[in-house]
Amino acid sequence: AEQYFYHQSIIDFGPDAEPGADLESPVPRRRLLNLLRKTGAVDACRAIAPIALDRADLERVHTTDYLDAFQALSAMNGGELGDYAGFGRGSYEIAVLSAGGVAAAAAAVARGDVDRAFA
Repeated sequence: AEQYFYHQSIIDFGPDAEPGADLESPVPRRRLLNLLRKTGAVDACRAIAPIALDRADLERVHTTDYLDAFQALSAMNGGELGDYAGFGRGSYEIAVLSAGGVAAAAAAVARGDVDRAFA
């Protein structure tokens, strides 16, 4: 899902993070993908489409109030839902897609389609 590589989150990791480390931006994700391509490692990988998770799936991990707040703030300009848990507009949808990627990867390993996965 190319959306993973282009989403811009807004976050401040605080005083313990390397200054200027742009961890929550598209840059490090694109760099990783480009490195996998350059080394040929991507040829040994198999892309697995994310599973579309519904609200009940998400509520296994998060409370209804948390999901409601996350979705509402994400539809505006983003916000914060905890210490160093800032996010930008559209982050809710990307988070759901990302969780669906993890679920799809775990399911593929459980079925024996792949030996290992990362999401």
